[in-house]
Amino acid sequence: MNYSNTAKSALSPVILSSYPKSGRTWLRFILANYITQTYNLNLDVDFWCLFTLVPNGGKDPKKGLPAYQLGDRPDIPLILATHGFWHQKFIERKVIWLIRSPADVLVSHYCHLSYSMGIYNNSISNFLRSPEQGLNRLIVYLNQWSQHLDENKTRILSYEQMQSQPHGTLKALIEFIGMPWDKPALEYAIEAASFGIMRAIETKKGAPWVRGNQENSAALRTRRGEVGSYHKHLSEEDIIYIQQQCEAKLIPAAKQLLTEAGCQIITQTASTV
Repeated sequence: MNYSNTAKSALSPVILSSYPKSGRTWLRFILANYITQTYNLNLDVDFWCLFTLVPNGGKDPKKGLPAYQLGDRPDIPLILATHGFWHQKFIERKVIWLIRSPADVLVSHYCHLSYSMGIYNNSISNFLRSPEQGLNRLIVYLNQWSQHLDENKTRILSYEQMQSQPHGTLKALIEFIGMPWDKPALEYAIEAASFGIMRAIETKKGAPWVRGNQENSAALRTRRGEVGSYHKHLSEEDIIYIQQQCEAKLIPAAKQLLTEAGCQIITQTASTV
């Protein structure tokens, strides 16, 4: 369905913004399953149909607005996903800002670019220190967004909150988006988006973005599903570098938002979704 020809073309979507590898696919999977249950769409959600329910912004025919299939349902809110930096066009829109502990983001992003996409061929230590893709870019992203968030139009949530308090966190998000509250539908969506089920779906049906060897778990979208697992991948020197750079370069507003959302720059243990 061509979005430009739908009844929603004049409406303002809800923006789902996140830095790459902050848990957007997990949240998108939850939202897609909640939508199918609440609005009786009779659809089994997998990694191929996600974008027909919760598309990216832009014109990509498979992942962007042209892939959206609910344009003739004005009762269903349109949620547009982006990894972009803050832009003035977001001022008048509701924004969901999804964040995650910087160290976990960086390790997951490295694995995605190296193993899933096959486009980065250097060490993780070099990746962290890369100004184009590493910690510096993440810090710039966090600083920029944290300065422009309107508390009346923004819902901030974290990967860590989704893991530790899924029902309360997601209930508040659903109400913010403007969808009807349906407790059984949310329970279904949370279970359908559990790590084991998502991993089984990806292993069986694949995913449109994976270019690497799917037999390598590091190449999968469902890579680990843990909080604090960066300890398994980073040297002590790398961890100290992340901590020192974040302390020195993150602005107070960004540090505060990370802390309030439960995103510790450095954690002590790993826990599984």
